[in-house]
Amino acid sequence: MHRHRFRHCGGYEVRQETGLKTFKKLPMPLVLCALLFSALISGCKDRQSSGPQKNLTPVTLCQGGVLTILPLIAHQQGFDAQEGLAITLKNMKDGKLAMDSLVAGECSFSSTGEPPIVSRSFEHDDFVILASLVSSENATKIIARGDRGIRTAADLKGRIVGVRKNTISHFFVDMYLRKNLLAAHDVTLRFFEPKDMPDALARGEIDAYSGSDAYILFGEQMLGRNAVILSEPGLCYNANYLLAMKTTVDGNPDIVRRLIDALLRAEQFYIENPAKATELVVKATNGTRAELEPILKDSRFSVRLSQSALITLEDHARWMIESRQTSRTSIPNYLTFIRREFLQSLKPDAVTL
Repeated sequence: MHRHRFRHCGGYEVRQETGLKTFKKLPMPLVLCALLFSALISGCKDRQSSGPQKNLTPVTLCQGGVLTILPLIAHQQGFDAQEGLAITLKNMKDGKLAMDSLVAGECSFSSTGEPPIVSRSFEHDDFVILASLVSSENATKIIARGDRGIRTAADLKGRIVGVRKNTISHFFVDMYLRKNLLAAHDVTLRFFEPKDMPDALARGEIDAYSGSDAYILFGEQMLGRNAVILSEPGLCYNANYLLAMKTTVDGNPDIVRRLIDALLRAEQFYIENPAKATELVVKATNGTRAELEPILKDSRFSVRLSQSALITLEDHARWMIESRQTSRTSIPNYLTFIRREFLQSLKPDAVTL
């Protein structure tokens, strides 16, 4: 077993009026994510509806995966406008959709976690990683029904566990079972869309499911005192990365630099004003401080490129190869996907790889 296994879980068109090369926008229904993500869309639209801001370059960022608040802070505090940008956030229900939207040209940038990055990296090298925006070693958990006698990992044996296939929740379940001396065949995995798992658990169709942030919280709210949370801090390293297509980065390096600078300003705001930043997120998500504080406490909101990124991506790639989710037999060189020069020019000590 790999020694890091339990330390690290996971045609464009030219818009001449702005000079920003983006991929042609394709029609897509608006996806409303459960609880935490849904209000982020309206929060950003409210600001934009106050009137057009001249001379700002529009930038669309599709978000998925764990809660990523720095783009929200950058927009609501006006750091994007200070850099001559106008960020529009499109919140997807998971990281795979955020990646798919980037590739389809529905956004200029994307933030997503390790599994979608690794899945695409096996067949394509047309995208780049610019930075991680948030990381956590306790974002992914398992929520189970206490009325079915589930209290510990051992109680999962023989149970039906919901996951979304080839995602961080799938990875976490596998790692969690191995850590607790259980095998994959000791449970029955049922594959769901994340939005459907809380209802399936409440109806009793499954005994437990794995998820991150909002989906665990949503399940807790539905089950109340019947909810049992199984976690393993330090087992699964989650990060959310800022991505772009190579053509966008090569054609618009100044836009990339300005976006990262706005996100760095948002990080500094969060460090210097934690209470205000938390209140801003609470208001934007229509959540409560009691609900959000545990998630924020477990997460590190920081714009950086660390050695952990390489180790984690390699761990996910190895897992996908071993579990035959890909026909590839070798791990891609993720250093070739990383463009460090933008962050390094703005904050050298944030780059440690």
